[in-house]
Amino acid sequence: MKSSRSIELQGVPGTDAVASKRGYYYQDVVTALAWLKLQPGEVLRVEDLEDLAVDDGARVNVEQVRHVSATLTLTGAITYLERVLDIATRNPGVDFSFVYRTTAPIGKEKSLDHQVDGQAALEYWEMVREGGDPAPLIAILKALAPEGGRLSAFLTQKAPKDVVDGLICKVTWAANAPSSAPLEHALAEGLAAIVQQDIGGGWAQNRRLLPAVIAAVQRASMEPESEHRRLTYGQLRDLLTSLTNKTLAIEVYDQLVQDSAVARNLP
Repeated sequence: MKSSRSIELQGVPGTDAVASKRGYYYQDVVTALAWLKLQPGEVLRVEDLEDLAVDDGARVNVEQVRHVSATLTLTGAITYLERVLDIATRNPGVDFSFVYRTTAPIGKEKSLDHQVDGQAALEYWEMVREGGDPAPLIAILKALAPEGGRLSAFLTQKAPKDVVDGLICKVTWAANAPSSAPLEHALAEGLAAIVQQDIGGGWAQNRRLLPAVIAAVQRASMEPESEHRRLTYGQLRDLLTSLTNKTLAIEVYDQLVQDSAVARNLP
């Protein structure tokens, strides 16, 4: 029966999950790109420590991934810094680096007391990493750190040089990160290059690679045991070999594409 309704139905604002699902899909694409870039001997840890981590046996690079539009400020990042110190404390002797990757731009703190001469604190953070005076940034960190938290204790116990070496130089703020579309393109190109150069497949198989790899990342992220949320250089090549050397049943391929589209769930 054809509807004669002339007005749009209105849901309750703020109750849809589009933004959350877009964020999860973005994280899946970033994770898949990290898998693509793995070197032999490295391990990609998915949903372990933070959203993803690359462990080469000597150093662990830990990434938090956010697809948001609100600006990134030091005020809003304090909880993340608490987690950074928590991870480091729980894993003594491990050489960590941390990346906070977000589509958001860096913004200025609302309070002038939390800026450095009118400059956003996180922009000044980068200047300290390059050798600038850490004193103004450390003062702001002390003002923002929750009382009784790890950050407050760390700042109280450590000399300025140790704060720079043990926190400021360990954390990179990767703001204004590309959105999903260019990352998908880079992922598809990279996967095709592996197939062409390492496996010897043809271009005909390329269309199935990206959804299959995204689906593999999604399956890994949902594993209940952390040891099953690990991906390696060899596993990616095994997956790509299976995709190029075997003919997928059309219903299997369609399901991979559907799973990827559902995860994307763009409005």
